[in-house]
Formats: sequence, C-alpha cells, structure tokens
Amino acid sequence: KARQKEDYPTALLWYQNAQRMGMDLRGTIALVSSWANASDSERSLAILERAVRLDQGWLTKEDQIQAVYNYALQLFLLKDYDLARKFFWRTIKLSDQNENFRAFVSMSYLYLGVSYAYQGDLEHALPLLEMSIEVGPRNEWAHINYAIYLYYFDPSKVEEVNEHFHIALDLLPNDLRLWQAVIGFWVDKNFEQQREYCKLATQQGIEAQNLCDGVE
Repeated sequence: KARQKEDYPTALLWYQNAQRMGMDLRGTIALVSSWANASDSERSLAILERAVRLDQGWLTKEDQIQAVYNYALQLFLLKDYDLARKFFWRTIKLSDQNENFRAFVSMSYLYLGVSYAYQGDLEHALPLLEMSIEVGPRNEWAHINYAIYLYYFDPSKVEEVNEHFHIALDLLPNDLRLWQAVIGFWVDKNFEQQREYCKLATQQGIEAQNLCDGVE
C-alpha cells in the first residue's frame, strides 16, 4: 500500500525487513530506492544500473521489467541511444508476449523508433513505431510520433498522418499536450492543417492560444 501511495521510504523499510527475514528482494529494493532518489538523477541511474546488472531478487516479474524499462528510459534521456536500445529490447524479451506487460512493450517500441528518428534514420524508425501501435493501439503517443515521422519521411502522406493524429486526439480528447503536439507540428508546415486543428481544439474547449493566435 505504501508503494501504491508513492510512499517509497515506508515501502523500502517493509522490503528491507522482509529481506532480513530471508527473502531475496535486492532487485525490488533497488527499484523502489531509485524512485525514492528520483530527485538525484545520477544516483537514481546508478541504483537502477546495479539492479539491472545484478538481475536478482525481484518480488514480481513486473518489478524486473519495470527496472529494465526505467533504466532504458534513463539512458534514452541521456541520449545514449545505442545502450538504451539494448535494454528496450531486453524489456520486450522479458515481457514474452504477456498481455499484462503490453504497455511496457508498446512504449519500448516507441522509444526504439524515436531513438532512430532522432539520429535521422527514419527507415529503421517507422517500422518500430508501427510495432508500437500494433502492440498498443491505444498508445496515443505512438500514433503522434508515427504521424510526425511518417510526414518527415514522405510529406505526401498527409491523409495518413492526419488519421493517426485524429486517433490520438480521439483517445484523449481533453489532453492539452496532444493538441499542442499536433497543432505545433503543423506550424510553419501547413497553415490549413494548423487552422483546422485549431478549430477542432476550440470545439473541444481546448485553449491553445499560443499556437492558434491569428489563426482564423
């Protein structure tokens, strides 16, 4: 319960007491400790790295997958894309097509694709982003990123790009970040598309004035 409430110090005490009684919880303790130290990114990363390298003492399979995924994500944010990809693939392998871990798999494919896109390799990026959608069709950011990089790969595919933008917006119609991503994408690219999405945002009650000022 403490962990569900994000009371990580209390959760750590519970796991440490359980370990003193004979349970091997080194992996789970490291995972929770990384959350408890989230404000110190270097320390959090070091804790996660030790946990992932050790790869023992998990309370649940989900803890193991969560730790590997979190480590991959930290590496991605540090722009260490080659190493991040290694651990995103490991996340996918650990999930072993288990429906309970579908979200981890979809997000792993998403970051794999984006990592290649950030390096200008759209031929590798797009199939991975497609896999993210295939595994997680309700992953709104998979649709957003696929649409963006599809356009960069082939600007003639505006219709397909908009299909994925609309799917994302239909999934979470009140999420301002999604509207900002879509409208912001069309700024300086296609005024008509920008104007159309600004109209839709207004109809939805979304305030995106900074992106829609002067757009009628």
